[in-house]
Amino acid sequence: ERPAMAERRQDALPIARSGRAYAHRVRARLPCLLALVLLTGCGGGSPATPGAGSPDGDPTPLPPPSLLRRLDTDTPGAALSFAPQIGVAGEVVHVAWTDRRAGELDIHYNRSSDGGDAWLTEDIRLDTDGAGFATSAAARLGASGETVFVVWHDDRGGPNDIRFNRSLDGGRTWLTGDRRIDTDGLGASNSREPDLVVDGLRVFVVWRDERDGSFGVHFNRSLDGGDTWLAQDVRIDG
Repeated sequence: ERPAMAERRQDALPIARSGRAYAHRVRARLPCLLALVLLTGCGGGSPATPGAGSPDGDPTPLPPPSLLRRLDTDTPGAALSFAPQIGVAGEVVHVAWTDRRAGELDIHYNRSSDGGDAWLTEDIRLDTDGAGFATSAAARLGASGETVFVVWHDDRGGPNDIRFNRSLDGGRTWLTGDRRIDTDGLGASNSREPDLVVDGLRVFVVWRDERDGSFGVHFNRSLDGGDTWLAQDVRIDG
């Protein structure tokens, strides 16, 4: 009997300049592998409407293996890779995910500059403490032009903090040291589950934060590509 299959789908599809739509699905025996599916109007619908033409609106079956790309570059099936996040800027496709190859969870990244046909031969770890040193998870990715930001929560200091890494050249190079953007002190309280919006060099980040005794929503932002941030983050829920 075949083992159960794991599947994760992103509902909102980024659309590349060429008009092709991109979706990611994890579909493999656990431990999971990451796969990118290039949808080009399968099922009779337009690229922007995956699954159009099917009665229940469910995406069409996976295309042939020739259209699948495995993006994590460790040994196939060697470790759990999950929760991919995808962003498209022009024909450049950016994907970040959570990865257990070093023991504890890290954040890894891969990119394609030709619409998903070719990818880096070695993916990149974006959390810059020791590999597997702490749990880094809940990554979110945003891309705008040449600017790519990835944020996540990280427990290297104790309770989770919010950290980011960024590229200003389309994902070719990244900061050698990631940065913490919650301002209540390293590991002072539980900050988790960030989200972000990127617009050129401007980036806006929100997250859940427990510093006041119960979870609230906090915000920080940079207007210069992540070089400087508000000295004090802001609670924005009520």
